[in-house]
This record gives sequence, C-alpha cells and structure tokens, in this order.
Amino acid sequence: MSLGCRRRAGTGVLFDCNVLHASGHNLSAEDRWHIYVSCNAVANKPVLGPTPRPDWVVSRNWYPLPVEDDAAVTAAA
Repeated sequence: MSLGCRRRAGTGVLFDCNVLHASGHNLSAEDRWHIYVSCNAVANKPVLGPTPRPDWVVSRNWYPLPVEDDAAVTAAA
C-alpha cells in the first residue's frame, strides 16, 4: 500500500519509525530540514563509549517524560 502525504511548505509530519518512507528531490531554491527524534524507555538509555557523540546528537537527559492528561496537552498547543 502506498499513501501520499503532500503538504504546504513548512508542514511537519510525524510517523512511526517502522513505516517505510521516502522523500523526493527538493525542487525548490529553499533548503529542506529534517529532524529525527527517538524516544527510548529510561531503561534503554544509550551506552556511551570512550568517544561519545556530542550531546546534540545523543542527549544525556535520561529523565522520564511526565505524563499529562489530554486537557493539559491541548492547552499547551
């Protein structure tokens, strides 16, 4: 199954990392930016070797995310 996702410039799209995905060539004069976010269980924190990647690549913040109710999330949006 194939599902297109055409959106206006500047639109963000979030999807599960297990979804196969691709992006066509950038035909505009503007740069295209990507951000990759992964969330792991606190018990699954990365093992930092002798020369770890910088903090902006592998965060050292291993605190659990707070759980909020739907109303708080909606109010923050």
